Amino acid sequence: MLLSALISSIVPVTVISILLFTLSDNGAVYTTDLSNQVRQELQDQFLLSTEAQSDQISQRLVKIGYNVELLRAYATDLLTSQEAYARDPWEDPEGAAVDGEGESADSGETEDPANSDPAKAVQYLENPIYYSQGDDGAIRKIIDDNGSVLFFRRPDTSRDFTRYERQKMQVTARLDSLLKGPTRYDQLVSHAYIVTSDSMLRAYPFIDVATWPADKDLTKPAMYAWSPEKANDRGLVWTSPYVSHLSGEWVVSCLGQVAIGTNQVAVVGCEVRVSRMMDELLSFSIGPGGISWLQRSDGTLLSAQTSAVDYLRVIPIGNAELPSDKHPEQTVREEANLEARGNDEIKRLLGTLDKSKSEGRVLEPATEGRYFVMSPVAGLDWLLAGTIQSRSIALTSRQKDEQLAIAQQKFLIAGVGLIVGLIIAFVMAGLEGRRILQPVQIMISKLREYTVGQGSPTLAIADEGEIGELANAVQDVVDKCSRGPESS
Repeated sequence: MLLSALISSIVPVTVISILLFTLSDNGAVYTTDLSNQVRQELQDQFLLSTEAQSDQISQRLVKIGYNVELLRAYATDLLTSQEAYARDPWEDPEGAAVDGEGESADSGETEDPANSDPAKAVQYLENPIYYSQGDDGAIRKIIDDNGSVLFFRRPDTSRDFTRYERQKMQVTARLDSLLKGPTRYDQLVSHAYIVTSDSMLRAYPFIDVATWPADKDLTKPAMYAWSPEKANDRGLVWTSPYVSHLSGEWVVSCLGQVAIGTNQVAVVGCEVRVSRMMDELLSFSIGPGGISWLQRSDGTLLSAQTSAVDYLRVIPIGNAELPSDKHPEQTVREEANLEARGNDEIKRLLGTLDKSKSEGRVLEPATEGRYFVMSPVAGLDWLLAGTIQSRSIALTSRQKDEQLAIAQQKFLIAGVGLIVGLIIAFVMAGLEGRRILQPVQIMISKLREYTVGQGSPTLAIADEGEIGELANAVQDVVDKCSRGPESS
């Protein structure tokens, strides 16, 4: 009976406490899940926006790549064509004349001087309208006639330029219309060019190469740095930033290989101005309060919106000073590296990301609503990254914190309620047990007195419940036993 009373007292209080705890916890979980869902939807929107902008940048650069592929195809055809080297206008008076820009004399252009007098071939080569061979042995185009510039370094030996080399100058002039295209229709492109393995350069637009040394090896700079290891699936290489020999500014190049068989005979390319990237590639917003930047996967900051520079604490390579003896090119590139020189927050973050896929992270503290987004630029080892200062994210973060605090309060209230309920239950059970045990103990004591011959006990108990009925029934039995068999 005592156990029953105890259970009957504890169970209702316990059930109520557990119910209160469960309801409060479920409510907090529901509101927290709703807050998380809203915040996740916002973050997904920002990530999708960044991916869309990354695709736009990729498409812009893919068009430059198409021009390089077109140059590569035409250059390969010209440099491997048998007709291109079938005759020498300086040595074959029977052949059709070819002028300095590769046009036939039959169309009314300049007649080949070799047809009338082979001795005029040297004068033709030195004609300033076309090319000039200096005393140092190099050939330079020294006057801008709205065509490409040409530089051909001095032969390694004391010999004069051979028939093959002279014809190479002529056939590559046919690339002029293709060299003009990228620079005329895309503000990003500073120059389009072809460099051969024997250091002949043809580039548009025209630049003054009068001061270039006769032994300048154009296969050493980055403009010739094509390699199969670095090429993408279209056979193109996007270089790291370097100072252009053509424009004198920081550029990156898209390069294509010109090969005859397995031999690389030339490289064609388009140089892209890094200084124009902010205006041409970053003139958008990735979200509310957003700042964005372009970087290479190795951490080199190519370009950044003005507001991003202060945050990153790194000067983009497009805004960096030109190298000098005291400040070499490699040092400038290192100073523009986010993973080496950027602010601590960005350095830590970039070190933990998988740069092959789009990612987003909430920046701490979450209640500020700062969100980091990053998306790779397809076909290049570039990343479009940025941060967003979103009130919506800040709001949902605060809501989540508030809901967590409310859930903790409810948890505490339910826990305290459960403990108080258990204490009350034990007190009530004790009182109930005492009310039951006291009259029973009285009856047991009086019955023991009766059994030892100490008279007839009086078991009457002032209780109208089951205990009182039990005492009266026992009293009747004792009275009958006291009267003996005769009285029965």
